[in-house]
Amino acid sequence: MRLVIRALVAMVLVAGLALEPAWSAKHDGKKGFGLDNLLGEGDAEYYTLQPFTVPIVRDGRIAKHVSFVITLETSGLANKDKILEARKRLRDSFLQDLHGVLSIRRKDGRSFKTSVLKKRLMAVSKRVLGEDIVRDILIENALVRRFR
Repeated sequence: MRLVIRALVAMVLVAGLALEPAWSAKHDGKKGFGLDNLLGEGDAEYYTLQPFTVPIVRDGRIAKHVSFVITLETSGLANKDKILEARKRLRDSFLQDLHGVLSIRRKDGRSFKTSVLKKRLMAVSKRVLGEDIVRDILIENALVRRFR
């Protein structure tokens, strides 16, 4: 009985090794399959900038702090390298824009919209890096801390 079970296990292993795995590098004619497409140059790459903390000053004193974590989406490693090279200029430009936007006092007392902030940061990234480097901007952890 043991001999039969061992023979069946051996046949299953040999049959399994003979089949081509789904992640193999061989191109099977379908778009999106194969190792060459998995490691393609146009795939999304992400770069997370250091957190931003911007004080909001009202009547000569700090009323609140706003903290952000911003992640940039780009296509390919070459564009990510461009972001890495220009990260100090990009961070400085982002901080300038954030200080300008968040210092505007709204009459109704509502807070800022992240969608508007995202569009502004996208325009800043296009100005600093170029037109087709950053695909999208993700604003994570937008946190407002009020002071009493």
